Amino acid sequence: MLISKIALVCVILVFALFGCAVAPKINTNIETKQPGQSIVFGKINIKSGAFGIRTMSFCNVSKISDLSEHGFDFSNGDLFFVVLDSGEYRISSILEGYGLTGALGFTNIPPINIDRGLSVGENEVIYIGNMSANFICGRKSFWSGDVIEPDRWDIKITDEYDEAVKEFRKRYPNIKQNIQKKLLM
Repeated sequence: MLISKIALVCVILVFALFGCAVAPKINTNIETKQPGQSIVFGKINIKSGAFGIRTMSFCNVSKISDLSEHGFDFSNGDLFFVVLDSGEYRISSILEGYGLTGALGFTNIPPINIDRGLSVGENEVIYIGNMSANFICGRKSFWSGDVIEPDRWDIKITDEYDEAVKEFRKRYPNIKQNIQKKLLM
């Protein structure tokens, strides 16, 4: 009995510390970028009301040519940077708060379905915009329990190119390339 309790605590700690991502990780270390690869960056800000806790989240990305699924962790509200090979990509969904809050069952927020495309060439630096996703709780009938309005995500992409470029240049002063703007619309 004691061993099963210890095993349960260990499983919870593993999920709390490392999360439970569903796809292989995309390289987020720009210093390890190989010739021909490109840098893509932007910001994702999720407002879900999940106890107001800033959590790590996971963004799922598909490469269209080989149908491979990948993803990257990001901290809510901060700029993210990923290194990608050239090709056509689809940003499919985001799992919000999959780390500590998700492992302990504090959130049952549904995935954010994005389904936006992105074309990446060789040796590019691309700003894709700032995405905000606001969780809107649905409504149910008080008497019957029928769903009147389902839960949903309100997703907006804004252009904060100048501010994002300043932060990029501050973090990576040795990268002098022109930064393209390809907003996820």
